Parts: sequence; C-alpha cells; structure tokens
Amino acid sequence: MPGDSSSFDVIVCGGGPSGVAAALAAARRGARPLLLERYGFCGGMATAALVNPWAGHEFTDPATRRKGSLIGGIFREICVALRARGGFGSTLSASAFDEELL
Repeated sequence: MPGDSSSFDVIVCGGGPSGVAAALAAARRGARPLLLERYGFCGGMATAALVNPWAGHEFTDPATRRKGSLIGGIFREICVALRARGGFGSTLSASAFDEELL
C-alpha cells in the first residue's frame, strides 16, 4: 500500500542538514527515502532559529593563504548552489547565508 513504511527503503527523522544529506545520499544510491520533519521546512536550526552563519568549516592555509572548507560533499553542493543564487557569503562573514533561500 503506497505511503506505508514498506514503501521506503530508508526513513530519516529530522530535516536538518544531516537529515537532508542522508535522505539525498540514499536517493542518489537508488534507495527510496522518506524524510520526516516536524516543522514545515528543512534546514534545522539554520532556518528554524536563524542560526547564522555556519561556523567552523572554513580555513586559510598558512603556507599558501588560500581559503578552503573542511567539509565537502552535499554540504558543499548546498553552499555552491546558495552562492550561485546570491544567498551565501557576505561582507560580514564568508559563511553567512540567506536562510529563506536555504
């Protein structure tokens, strides 16, 4: 019967960054995920409580002075998509984001 738990291979509880990444990764590997979120939107505390900016993932290489991020994968994809739409990075912080666009 469509909609019951047997229709899904993976059930993810929580639509925060980790939950969204888990459901997306499962779908990309051919699984049928169900993402459950108690609010009417995903994003976790970044969107529900406007916790901004994302901190702790950026660094500057002391030898080359090049900037980088410690995190890749789906988080990086989200950052790149936000930046392309003008919703990531600001003059105040390189990791500030537009929570509504997120």
